Amino acid sequence: MFEKEFGKVRVQLIPCDGGIQTEDLSAELPSDQAFGYRSVVGTCLYLARDRPDLLFTVKELSGAVAKPMFTALQRLKKLVGYLKGTPDYCVVLDVPIGGQGRCRSSDKHLILESFSDSDWSSNQVHRRSTSCGVHLLNGSFLFGSSSIQRVVSLSSCESELHAMISTLSDGIFLRRCLEFVFNAEVEHTMFTDSSSGRQLALRQGTGKVKHLSGKFCGFKMQSEMEL
Repeated sequence: MFEKEFGKVRVQLIPCDGGIQTEDLSAELPSDQAFGYRSVVGTCLYLARDRPDLLFTVKELSGAVAKPMFTALQRLKKLVGYLKGTPDYCVVLDVPIGGQGRCRSSDKHLILESFSDSDWSSNQVHRRSTSCGVHLLNGSFLFGSSSIQRVVSLSSCESELHAMISTLSDGIFLRRCLEFVFNAEVEHTMFTDSSSGRQLALRQGTGKVKHLSGKFCGFKMQSEMEL
């Protein structure tokens, strides 16, 4: 579809580079090319459900569908080149073993593992972080997500905490769906690579968190100045 509209594409080794999170100052695409851009990105959104390696790139490219620019088209071209070089990539589902997950085992027959991560303020335009989540059922891939956080995190700990909450929300929904379908109890475990985010999530009782308090005070001062 892309090559029919925009010409031949060379094979690429990676779906994107660091420049995908920089500001696009190029010219806007003509209406016919903009329609082609939206069509290809829409197809990639459908394909990314079965290709976790595409989630981040497709998420970034879909943010430009309202007003596609020339640089966004070049970034899409790189993704298509990566797809052209990886036509045999797929998710292989082995025969699951009851209670055997990727990182832990349980006496329960079904074990759901959720893994979360984030990049702290990597986007150089709006400085919002990206939350990523991957969910495995008995060690097999079940669902993956990549989404932009709604707030600007003031620390890596806060960014990781938002990613954990987003991934855990999806995991709870998946667990309830699985329990309804299989009529069996599902043991759910959450994993993160952030020790500070984990400590913050495990805190009990009331208390103050400096960077969250600082954000609230900054928002309050800004609101008072606007008034």
